[in-house]
Amino acid sequence: MKACKAVLASIEKQLERLEEQMQQTAEEHCRDLFSLLQTIPGISSKSAMELIIVSGGFKNFTSAKQFSAFIGICPCINESGTSIRGYRGISRIGDKNIRATLYMCSMAAKVYNRGCRELYERMVAAGKAKKVALVAVINKLLKQVFGIVNSGEVYCANS
Repeated sequence: MKACKAVLASIEKQLERLEEQMQQTAEEHCRDLFSLLQTIPGISSKSAMELIIVSGGFKNFTSAKQFSAFIGICPCINESGTSIRGYRGISRIGDKNIRATLYMCSMAAKVYNRGCRELYERMVAAGKAKKVALVAVINKLLKQVFGIVNSGEVYCANS
C-alpha cells in the first residue's frame, strides 16, 4: 500500500511538471492566441492549450462549424426511410477528450459568460434537456473562440 502511494505521488509530480512545461510551450509559441482565448469566461488555461493543440493553432479550420463537426459536437440524425426513427444527438466523431474539456468549459460558461448563460436559460425555459442546452453552449463558446481568433481582439461581453 505504501509503495502504491509513493508511485501515485511520483506520477502526480510528473503530471504537474508536464502541465507546467505544456503551459510554458504554449506561452512561447502561441502567446497571443493563448492569452486571447483565456479572456473568454469559461475557457481556462488548460482548455485554451487543448483547443490550440487540437485545432492546429486554428490554422486547420476556417469556421466554428467545421471545428465542431471535427470534434463531434454537431447534431446528427440517424434514421432510415420514413418509418425508422433512430438516434438524434451529437455525432461523437472525433476526440472525446476535447469534447469532455469543452463540456466542463460549458458548465463554467453557463454561470460566468453572459451570452452562454442567456442561451442556456432560454433553452431550459423552452423545455429542452439540460445536456442539450449545454451542447448548445459548447457551440456558442466555439463561435466566440473563432470570433476572437479571427478578429484578434480581446473578448468583450457586449458583443
